[in-house]
Amino acid sequence: SFKLEKVLEFKADFAKTEKSDNGHGHGHGHGHHNDCEDEGCDHIDHQHKHEHNKLVGSISIVYEGSVSLFKLDNFFSELLQAYGDQLYRYKGVISVAGKNQPFIFNGVHMNFEGDFLSKWKEGETRVSRFCLIGRELDRKIVEDLFSKCKTEALRFKLGDEVQVNVDDVYVPGKVDSIWDEGCVYRIKLDNPDEDGEFVWAPDDTEQYIKQREESISMEASMEGNPSKKQKV
Repeated sequence: SFKLEKVLEFKADFAKTEKSDNGHGHGHGHGHHNDCEDEGCDHIDHQHKHEHNKLVGSISIVYEGSVSLFKLDNFFSELLQAYGDQLYRYKGVISVAGKNQPFIFNGVHMNFEGDFLSKWKEGETRVSRFCLIGRELDRKIVEDLFSKCKTEALRFKLGDEVQVNVDDVYVPGKVDSIWDEGCVYRIKLDNPDEDGEFVWAPDDTEQYIKQREESISMEASMEGNPSKKQKV
């Protein structure tokens, strides 16, 4: 089983060995014979060791609340693009809106693994936590990227008549469910065909779903819906 308190336990142990990560050996002293402890030391090798130690650091983020699955995927993509091999190790657990299981992930450099595992306990406060250890990490950049994942007030409520993008065609339907399987909306189409009556909108933007226009609604009712059914 996976316990939230275990997520950040690796941090303390890893900090002891981080100086030997990345194949460099930050704490080896570079072979000079004066391993002085004086911070004012002007030995070039000593200054080099201090500089490397400053470059390696960790960032821990804790957020009480759930995030959008669609935006979380973008967060991981942007994070790996920004830092990639600078990430020595990372690990965390994320509460995703519309999912009863936490998303648990870990990785080294560009090698990322994650999945929905275990289950939230009944009445448990859903807290997202993760820690990154790496070189030259910018906390503000990480915070700004993750803040984009947080859920916001939605434009539509249950029963609202909308238009949803299906195969690049906006077709009429009604909001049937909110935060369904990690998607913001499940929409029941006005004119279903053999592919089914439901589609899903992963994000609350006009790229996927928008307010229904009366004229389009009337035309769609007359013409039917030729689009294929799929998650959009």
